[in-house]
This record gives sequence, structure tokens and C-alpha cells, in this order.
Amino acid sequence: MFDINILKNIKIVKKIKSDGIIAGVLIPFYKKDNWEIYFIKRIDDGSIHSAQVAFPGGKKEPQDKNVKFTAIRETCEEIGIDHKNIEIVSQIEPTVTFSSNFIVYPFVGILKNNNFCINKSEVDYVFSVPLDFLINKYPLKLQQFEYKGRIFTTYLIEYKSEIIWGATARILNNLLNHILRGG
Repeated sequence: MFDINILKNIKIVKKIKSDGIIAGVLIPFYKKDNWEIYFIKRIDDGSIHSAQVAFPGGKKEPQDKNVKFTAIRETCEEIGIDHKNIEIVSQIEPTVTFSSNFIVYPFVGILKNNNFCINKSEVDYVFSVPLDFLINKYPLKLQQFEYKGRIFTTYLIEYKSEIIWGATARILNNLLNHILRGG
């Protein structure tokens, strides 16, 4: 049985030095009968991260006081949840995107509800994956994956018809490592 308090004990073990674009994402946990994690499917608009599965989040804006604020602001904008319904419990290691040079800072949050109002100009839909399923897939496997004519060697996990890969899968693998280590 997963104890959510494990997430409060996470100690970041690495830092990233890069001149990339700063971004913040939320890893949204929600408990129905069991814990699950929410992901978004970005709209297919031709942009660099178009039609990809991701955690809600985005680029840090100059007016954002810090990257944690960015993760919450972007989550609220993308999936329409009120910031009062998000409890940030920890942060895990940042990761750099390979093709777009974003330095992504992930924050672990617990959602108090899952009443989403999706911003259809950015997000196609939201879906959840049971935490137990993800834990049983750890460690994620490195695989070859083609996206927009390029071949990437990346962590990859499939759930139903969804493919989680790239920076999102690396973040997920780091998270699962922390969970299984107990923090």
C-alpha cells in the first residue's frame, strides 16, 4: 500500500547546469480508490511538443516569482483546476528536454479534486494512470521511438493507447525511483 507521505521525504540528488529555457511542471497525484497520476495530451498544433503526453506545466514567465509558481500557474491554465486545490508536497530532479532545450523542474502535487476545465487551445485531453501500474513497470525501459521523423532512444511506457516518453518518462522514472527508495 502506497503511503503518500513518502513523497514529502524526497531529497533531490542532482542539479542541472544549463542555459536552457526554465519550465515547471506538476506531477498531479489524485486518490480515487487508489492513487493515480494525471497526464495531459497536448493539442496537435505543429509546435515542438505538439500531440505529446506530458505533465501539465510550461515555460517560466518573467512575472513568475519562482518555478514552483510557474508549475502551478500553468497547471491551472491548462486543466482549469483552482490553485487552492493543489498541495505541493515535494520537488524532484530537473531534466533537460533533448530537442527543445527546456530545463524542466517537476513538482509533486496532490489534487484535492479532479474537476478539470480543459483549455482546449493547449490540451486535447487529460487522462490518469494508476500508480500501482507505474510502480510495476519500474524501472522504465529504454527503447527506440520515432517522433516527427527523428529516432530517439528514450524511456518509454505505454498505458492503454497512450505513449509516455522523453522528458516526461525520465521525470516519471525519477519519481518512481524516489517512491521505491522511500523518499
